[in-house]
Amino acid sequence: MTYVHQNGIWFSGYLESILDSSIILSGEEVLLSDIKTILHHRRGIQFLSNLSLTGAVFYVGLDLTNALLSRSKPLIGSEVLPIGAALAGSGLILRSFRYNRRKVSDKRKLKVLDTSPK
Repeated sequence: MTYVHQNGIWFSGYLESILDSSIILSGEEVLLSDIKTILHHRRGIQFLSNLSLTGAVFYVGLDLTNALLSRSKPLIGSEVLPIGAALAGSGLILRSFRYNRRKVSDKRKLKVLDTSPK
């Protein structure tokens, strides 16, 4: 679980226990009133972002290596650079969507519900 504290610092760890007015996150007690935002990690979007950035580097690098081995000019072809830039740009844009932010406010409060059988 990742959350943003009221002072703006990000904290991350494993959720160990849920108490009445706090949670235990990696051995440390965090008051529910201190949590400003809960961040949900979107692993699929991060994977696509990393894949796009890696693909851009390898695509341009492969063309550069091919041009160096065949001693052709220019080293990077005119059709390769726009494709590599588009791959890198899409990867950087996707990075801004890695987290789903759930803000805690007066309208959206964190509540602990008792779901134990009675």
